[in-house]
Amino acid sequence: HMHDFPVIFHITHDFLAVPAANMAVEHLFSSSHHLCANTCSLLNAETITQAMCIKQWFHECIIELA
Repeated sequence: HMHDFPVIFHITHDFLAVPAANMAVEHLFSSSHHLCANTCSLLNAETITQAMCIKQWFHECIIELA
């Protein structure tokens, strides 16, 4: 159903996928550094995950911000 529901496919792929290499995990943590800094210490893990997914989806043109 990937072609019938491309947005849902990409969302589930991001949430359910297991990184194939250690490098992907290191890149993920380095790209999220600013979200986890002291200036944003009030953000919980779920909010950080949501922000990182939205950033990635926007970068891949899966979603458009109004």
